[in-house]
Amino acid sequence: MHEDDKTRVFLARLPHETNSRDIEKFFRDFKVNDINLKLGYAFVELDSPRQVNDACYELNGKELLGKRIVVEMIKRKENRDRRGGYDRGHRDSYGGNDYRSRFNRPYSTKFALIVENLSPTCTWKDLKDMFRGATFADAHKKREGEGLVCFESHEELKRAKEKYDGTEMNGRKIRLVDDTNNDRSSSRSTFRDLSISRVIAVHVVEAVHVVEAVHDLAN
Repeated sequence: MHEDDKTRVFLARLPHETNSRDIEKFFRDFKVNDINLKLGYAFVELDSPRQVNDACYELNGKELLGKRIVVEMIKRKENRDRRGGYDRGHRDSYGGNDYRSRFNRPYSTKFALIVENLSPTCTWKDLKDMFRGATFADAHKKREGEGLVCFESHEELKRAKEKYDGTEMNGRKIRLVDDTNNDRSSSRSTFRDLSISRVIAVHVVEAVHVVEAVHDLAN
């Protein structure tokens, strides 16, 4: 990885009306040093690699101007292929912790644990540090005093529940509730209503944006 890539993130699926001020507001909790905005995607330079890790975790999948966008790390391939291609956003960890993902970024699954009686001082980082190997974590997002941790399999979930249920965390004993039967994929059903032609069009546009982004990196 080039040194300058360690402090940059890649943004994709941006609404076409997005401007630099919109991106600055989106990254309001981070120190932004530079924004390179293109049509549908952008590169944002932050203050440190740690901020890059945190931004990818906190902002990926969030809405910007009403549309969910992608926020990923940039990692160039060690060996460029004949087309000069680069590998975007591939990583296995956040801050050095084992944080696996099918798409190399945090993702929720149906194997979820509800964390109850969570201290107000606890953050998603605290949950992530405790539940090593989890695929996703959040804290106080839906309601105060409650968090969510997802796992790759129900076996991993059960092991975590047995190990940490009743554990003291920031001065409170947490309670873990298996929420596996709650269907967390229902939000995806909205895509089924899209016509085939519209789906194809969306993917074509996104593919063009990715090709343009790779070309920019190559240059």
